[in-house]
Amino acid sequence: MEAAAQSRKEKLAALRKRKADEDAGMVSRDAAKPRNMDDDEGMDEGLLIKRSFRNYDPKNRQMKKTAAGQGIEDTVEQAVEGLQERVLKEDEAKRQEELDLLNIAPKRPNWDLKRDLKKRLGKVERKDKETILVLIRASTDDQRRFNRLP
Repeated sequence: MEAAAQSRKEKLAALRKRKADEDAGMVSRDAAKPRNMDDDEGMDEGLLIKRSFRNYDPKNRQMKKTAAGQGIEDTVEQAVEGLQERVLKEDEAKRQEELDLLNIAPKRPNWDLKRDLKKRLGKVERKDKETILVLIRASTDDQRRFNRLP
């Protein structure tokens, strides 16, 4: 029972090591060579480097189309192109706007008071109209009473 447990532990340890090596880009020699080859070449047990073809297609023996001749599309130079001219034009437009004679002339000194009092004056004007109507009705009622008297 202990022997079986020990062999399982060894197998698990070997699998963990193999997985770690594969993640690191290494492949064991026995996994890299076909099973029917004899070990007459004198290669000792070890690890081979796993090759990755980023820019080369081994099937066609040519460079990959995505890597051949294509430059980086987004560059700082392209992003900044024309920025200086745009900034200069905007600055000149702001200067022209600041020099406009209407912008130089000050506003009337009481413009802020009118703005603040507008809401209050609306309420006062409404009440004022109501009282005027009451006074007009009262005066018309008085005239009717006066006309009724013989």
